[in-house]
Amino acid sequence: MAVTLRRKFEFSLVALATLVIILYATSRMWGFVRGPVLTIREPKNGATVPDTLLSIKGTGKNVTSLYLNGRKILLDDENAFNESLLLAYGYNILELEAHDRFNRTVTKELVLILK
Repeated sequence: MAVTLRRKFEFSLVALATLVIILYATSRMWGFVRGPVLTIREPKNGATVPDTLLSIKGTGKNVTSLYLNGRKILLDDENAFNESLLLAYGYNILELEAHDRFNRTVTKELVLILK
């Protein structure tokens, strides 16, 4: 009986170690699996802005290239961007497009109103 109890304990220990390794590997690979992530901190979508000169701030994760209305913009060392743009009076639609090294794309639109 002691032998079977010991075998069950060893099997449980190996199963637990395997589960921990699988969970760790999955958490480390998740960033690569989900593709690029684009976060716009300011301005908020649908905002009404008072000035024609606007600063767009945000971050990109797993991003190799970033475009604002088709124009390439750069990320700094912390994967953040800060880009200034002149708006037209009225309704403005801005498009941010991010690509990763596997050519996966994520696109975000910003709708802003200049009064």
